[in-house]
Amino acid sequence: MQTKHHAIYVPGLGDNNTQGQDKAIDKWQKHGVIGHYHAVGWGDGQTFKPKLDKLLAKIDELSDQGYTVSLVGASAGASAVINA
Repeated sequence: MQTKHHAIYVPGLGDNNTQGQDKAIDKWQKHGVIGHYHAVGWGDGQTFKPKLDKLLAKIDELSDQGYTVSLVGASAGASAVINA
């Protein structure tokens, strides 16, 4: 059975250390959802626009393949999700 639902998880500040969050979203698969850990790179010195563009490109990539896409954001990641 191939799932048609993907969820992109966007963590908050400190996303260079997943602290197990990437492993937690893997558990979504047992519920039929493919999880993607999307590190924004909050501390890389870039402005917000290229970070948002990268997230939007991931959403478009999955959507263009026919998948339903959900977004989940924690802390600063929630701001990126709201903007997306």
